[in-house]
Amino acid sequence: MQSPSKAPRAVSRLPFEAHRTRLPNSLYLFSFCPAVPSLLASPRTFLRHPGVLYAIGFVAAILAGVVMPGFDLLYGHWSNKITPASASPQTIRSSSSYVAWITTILGLSQLLLSWLFLSCFSTASHDLTQRLRHTYIASVLAQDASHFDLHGAGEIANCASKDISVIRAGFGEKVAYLTWSFSTLFVAVIVGFIKAPRIAGVLFALLPLTSIIFAVLGKATEVVGAPALRIEGQSSTFLEQI
Repeated sequence: MQSPSKAPRAVSRLPFEAHRTRLPNSLYLFSFCPAVPSLLASPRTFLRHPGVLYAIGFVAAILAGVVMPGFDLLYGHWSNKITPASASPQTIRSSSSYVAWITTILGLSQLLLSWLFLSCFSTASHDLTQRLRHTYIASVLAQDASHFDLHGAGEIANCASKDISVIRAGFGEKVAYLTWSFSTLFVAVIVGFIKAPRIAGVLFALLPLTSIIFAVLGKATEVVGAPALRIEGQSSTFLEQI
């Protein structure tokens, strides 16, 4: 007889339940974030949580973007010190030494912050897309047999590898560089309007045009790339059946 204290092995459930969330489709990947652990109970697990990594990466990307315009300010300060005819060799040497030290500090800070935000965004995106891939495979295995008449093994493998890899890159490196770029642009616009308002106003008028151009190019890439991915999936299925 089976002991009543031991549960039968057949009652263990497979993870084939639907993954539901109230988040919009653009933030669907973040629904795979687990619960945030306690910082005091497990500091290492807390720091490796995807949400915490995204928060750290977001702050580091903003700080890295703030550092970039600092190089231009230092170059302008150095040029104003050494170009006047009344500048003595001692003034030129002292100004050059001062700017060199500050530039070295900013360069090291930029290197550290860039490594930090890229590592945080990439690690968090990799963790979430791994959970997404597991959920996708589980949902495919739970489908009815008729589902595989329309979607072959090659197409499923292509979605589980390339499509999710595109999501990983989008929520990883691309979001990181987007945050860094917007931070740099925002600080540069502020500095420009403070130092040279007229020139900054002319350049600022070009931003909407540049945004429209990049939006059109992105939409065109999506229109061309989506059918190519479907054809690639179908060709992979065809090769699997040969």
